[in-house]
Amino acid sequence: LSVWAVLAPIAALNTVAVLAPPILSTDVFSYVAYSRMGGLYHLNPYLHGPIIVQSDPLIHFVGAKWITTSTVYGPLFTAFGYLLAPFDLAVNVLAYKLFAAISNLLVVVFVWKSAALRGLNPVKAITLVGLNPVTIIYGVGGGHNDLVMLALLMGAVYLLLCDREGRSGGLIAVATAVKLTGGLLLPFALAEGRWRRHVRWPLTRLLAGVAAATAAIAALTVVLFGSSVLHLLGTLESIQSHGGTHSVPGWLLTTVGLHGWIGPVGAVLDVAFVGSVIWLTVEVWRGRLDWITAAGWATVALLLTAGFLLPWYVAWLIPLTALSTDRRLQRVSLALTAVCL
Repeated sequence: LSVWAVLAPIAALNTVAVLAPPILSTDVFSYVAYSRMGGLYHLNPYLHGPIIVQSDPLIHFVGAKWITTSTVYGPLFTAFGYLLAPFDLAVNVLAYKLFAAISNLLVVVFVWKSAALRGLNPVKAITLVGLNPVTIIYGVGGGHNDLVMLALLMGAVYLLLCDREGRSGGLIAVATAVKLTGGLLLPFALAEGRWRRHVRWPLTRLLAGVAAATAAIAALTVVLFGSSVLHLLGTLESIQSHGGTHSVPGWLLTTVGLHGWIGPVGAVLDVAFVGSVIWLTVEVWRGRLDWITAAGWATVALLLTAGFLLPWYVAWLIPLTALSTDRRLQRVSLALTAVCL
């Protein structure tokens, strides 16, 4: 296929997904609720769920599971939402969906450029990313912030490939401040830095970029949320521990009649996930494994061991797969896409 034969349907599908109503998810209404809590009612979204503003008409659009749950998103994304708080619901929903589409297109651009730098077929890479149905239907259709995080993360990958370690580290920190999942790339970027002998002080420059961006984000966080942002970790842990059948291990255990084992098995899988990340990082540090491929397998481990898995989470994996030469990773990514659908 020519590049235009791929780019045209990517652009068309993103446009349709933006103009459609929110698809298969009510998360975008949660985004609006958290922004209105802080921006209009001066309530801390890291301490309260949307139910605290039950007089607001928006409350009827928030999913029942999340009505009492405080925000699980990074401080930078939460702060950004405050800017949209004064506008009505329709403007907010369209804005979040538009940001998701723009972010998705940026992911395509960064993957295209990064694939060329890595000697891969750019058309094949952007096909895997831009025409992935989970990303289009759930990601853009639902206006999910995962795509914003991914755009920043793939920008960091591209900058690192261009030997701009400081800026790359800064973008990784910013992506993590949108959604904590973005931080999974950092250990592999650091391990890869050992082999960048054509660049002076690659690890130092990468860490300096991370530190500078983190300091700026921390200052903003303290001003807007104080120390309450630390409650984010407890909220995430609670959600992961109550995922039930909304996870690969939970679904399998329930299917065979072992639902009561979800908690103990989940604890073992958490340890297994941490162990796999450490092992993969060491393999990159020793020069035995490509850093992007390792980050892709770490993401696979995260998806398979998560206590709570939503379909659009597979979008975290697809751009890394597109930039990897490991065909096993590509097969697993396609299988996970099918499972999520």
